[in-house]
Amino acid sequence: MKALRNLRGPLAALALGMASAVVVVAVPTPAQAATATIKASDGLLLHDCSKHPVKVKVKVPDSAREWVLNVNRYRPDGEASGVITVKGNSSGRRTTRWIFCLNGFEPGTYQFRTNGYWTDKTGDIKFLPQATRSVTMRIARTRTKLTVSDTTPRTRQLVKFRSLTLEERPGGKWRPVKYGYVRLQRKSGTAWTDVENTSTFVNRKGRVVWRDGWLKKSTFKIRAFSHELSGQRLSKSKPITITVRRSR
Repeated sequence: MKALRNLRGPLAALALGMASAVVVVAVPTPAQAATATIKASDGLLLHDCSKHPVKVKVKVPDSAREWVLNVNRYRPDGEASGVITVKGNSSGRRTTRWIFCLNGFEPGTYQFRTNGYWTDKTGDIKFLPQATRSVTMRIARTRTKLTVSDTTPRTRQLVKFRSLTLEERPGGKWRPVKYGYVRLQRKSGTAWTDVENTSTFVNRKGRVVWRDGWLKKSTFKIRAFSHELSGQRLSKSKPITITVRRSR
């Protein structure tokens, strides 16, 4: 402002007016965009049907009156396999739940795609952008465990074998299988062979118990093999070395 002190008359008045003026520039606010997104994780195909969650998030402008979103499922071969519709009148999240059964769905990659629209307060219809998400559905695994009452028995001594077979469940959980057979297998050389008459159906806790004994001194490996399960992957226990000693 020191430069203004040297000005006189009309020039001083003009300069003072320019210095005190406030210039306001209007910056237009960008239009709020509408979006739709999908979130889903990989899952399991089980003998007993399960509901697999697929979450969607819809964002619409504050001027929106309502929105409608269709979530479509497609099989690994591209065939359409169902649609679930969700609605709302403001931005929000929804969870759709999809039934998957081992008997009706093949393992592979399934795709979920959205299509929908929203309307503003004047009733104008505007389309929501498409969202896509792929998930892999696979056959559940099993785990087989074997314990032996004595790994160094003597001849003619009865030994108790106990097996436990677990099946994989959604959310990283495991539970005893409800259906299946377990047999013992023995390895003396390089090949595993089934122990005769040991294939047994699991009890309600997924367990099987055997008793066996040997007449001769020997060393071999033994394991439990879960088979004829209800759609789950087969599994074998870790081998256990048995050393049969002579009786005293």
